[in-house]
Amino acid sequence: MIFTFDPPETGWSLNANAAIVADGTAPTQPNALRLIVTPSFSSTCLRTLSGLTPGSVYHATAQMRFDALDVPIGGAWFEYNNASGGAPGLLSYQSANPASPGGWELRDLGFLDYTYPDRTFAIRSFAPPNSSGLLYIDLISFLELGPMARSRWLAHQRLVAVLKGINGAGGGYHTDLGSRVFTKYIRPVGSTHPALPYLCVPLVNSNPRVEHEATRIKHTWTLPIMAFVAETNVGAYDSNAIAALYHLGEDVYKAVMQDPTLNGTVAPVSFVSGGVEEGGISPFDGLPYADAVIPIELSIFLGLDVLGP
Repeated sequence: MIFTFDPPETGWSLNANAAIVADGTAPTQPNALRLIVTPSFSSTCLRTLSGLTPGSVYHATAQMRFDALDVPIGGAWFEYNNASGGAPGLLSYQSANPASPGGWELRDLGFLDYTYPDRTFAIRSFAPPNSSGLLYIDLISFLELGPMARSRWLAHQRLVAVLKGINGAGGGYHTDLGSRVFTKYIRPVGSTHPALPYLCVPLVNSNPRVEHEATRIKHTWTLPIMAFVAETNVGAYDSNAIAALYHLGEDVYKAVMQDPTLNGTVAPVSFVSGGVEEGGISPFDGLPYADAVIPIELSIFLGLDVLGP
């Protein structure tokens, strides 16, 4: 499913601060969606996502152009209602990249698990204090995942849920993550990062391998779990973050070992040789945090009956 804001497309509901305008630079001609970005009010654009297949997973992308957005930089929320009549869930937040040369950019909006029919899809502008500008959007695409990509996505979602269960001594763990497990890589610098400790589990397809086994194929890939803990001994010669990293590594192993097939989405998970040390621990650079990579290996099996359209 693709939305271009061009005629004869209809179905968008806009508030007074959002408009479909002519834009000679738009990836699809002649129109694009324009949102006014200001802290004084929100620009809102809504539509029903009819025509998608319930139970399928879709990868969403959009073309975006940020025009004269001041620092601090605003952007837009892409949301959907996660149940019939339910509160909106966040699909993605997109903001301007100060290092970007400008112009249109293809942005990855994430994945939509289309469980409920006729969901409401919403685009809302957001601006911190003292930020203003214009945001243009075009060519929003929802691409249905094939069997292999869908299986990988389901396994990733289950892994995130399992890791969010690392909840401290009450659950038998060293670490209480407070559900701080994120699917994007977030480095703990600046003033906007999450509280430490936390995990990042980006959906990547590292070191993929495909093997043929009679009437099925086996797809295997390595997924890096990135761990971040606080280093409170900054400036001294000794690190007190090493133990916290190893404890968090043990907690990851324990959580995964209690659900080794991730609710039946993969073959039993394998831990890559080297474990926590494989990614390299780096608490010695004077930063107020330490990090490590805990790589795991996942495998799925796909038969001939599920391959193809």
